[in-house]
Amino acid sequence: NVVTEATETIGAEACGILLREGDAWSLRHVYGPRKDMIGSKHSDEEAPHIAIAAQTKQPVVIEDALNDKRVNREQMKKFGVRSLLTVPLITKGKVIGIIGLNYHMAPVAFTNAQIDFATKLASSVSLAYQNAMLYEEEHNIASTLQKSLLPISIPKIKGLEVKFLYRSATKGAEVGGDFFDIFETPNNNFGIVMADVSGKGVDAAAETAKIKYLLRDRAYTNLGPTELLSSINDTLFKQGADRFTALTYGVYDPQTSTFTFTNAGNPYPYEAGKDRFLKITGVPVSVQENAIYSSLKLKLKEDDVIIMFTDGLTEARCDGDFFGEQRVRDFVKKNKHLSLKQLLSGLIKEANNFAQKKLNDDILIVGIKKL
Repeated sequence: NVVTEATETIGAEACGILLREGDAWSLRHVYGPRKDMIGSKHSDEEAPHIAIAAQTKQPVVIEDALNDKRVNREQMKKFGVRSLLTVPLITKGKVIGIIGLNYHMAPVAFTNAQIDFATKLASSVSLAYQNAMLYEEEHNIASTLQKSLLPISIPKIKGLEVKFLYRSATKGAEVGGDFFDIFETPNNNFGIVMADVSGKGVDAAAETAKIKYLLRDRAYTNLGPTELLSSINDTLFKQGADRFTALTYGVYDPQTSTFTFTNAGNPYPYEAGKDRFLKITGVPVSVQENAIYSSLKLKLKEDDVIIMFTDGLTEARCDGDFFGEQRVRDFVKKNKHLSLKQLLSGLIKEANNFAQKKLNDDILIVGIKKL
């Protein structure tokens, strides 16, 4: 849009934005007849006028490209350029690229108004790139922190298979606060955690880390699921946490093959064997002081499968329609023959396709299967 509007406003016949990549200038955006050149790279020797603009941090005005020594005249002849205006893109005092406006039909005597317009346009484009780079940097930090909170490996549990799959939102959306954890408790049971911290970006990822380690600390005191959630809730509420957390916490006892869990604000888990959603829930953590949570105890039998997921799955959307619980149920019922890993990856793929590959939120799915 920028190159199109710039070309039309200033009356040029072509416009391009080139960014500095290593020791070359890479053509990123083009308006005009040579869109096939997008992605091409040009050295300072091939484009000396660009090098001059970068060195002086000033516009370079070339009115007679076939005779001006500041350009590569062979290149000008090759591409039929008669006049050109090159303006550097500068962020924090550093030239990151240029915007170039070309005339092909006949030489042009540039007016002060045209040069002023191009200079102001370059300032706006530079600011946009700066904001984009800052966003990308924060996004990468948040993504790295968030992924570091996911377990590298899952402990072996007698008689139980556990898999999880995390899918970040589509590029351009902010990183959320989904996390999964699994650990052995002092009484030889296993704690299984799936949570979704409200908010996005670095702050949400940092809050995720705090909750993860707070939860482990409480779990090592052998608190049951409901007592543990109440304890964490009260601690965070008293701290004045400005974010709430949807959290599912369960304890698996290998000796009795029981899974006892409580749910605070996450979607209902789905029990495939009995084709039912386990409708137990409570307010998200840190929303309400002295919140009371209830739990459900399941006796797992061979091949029983329970699927837990954050709302990024059910709220994947297309034209205002949500993926929803029913599509989760339909997919799992139809594909119960798949391995647990295949079932989780297939479910995420199904939601991604439904949303036309535009997921606005992270998705975390946890599956447990009795062996």
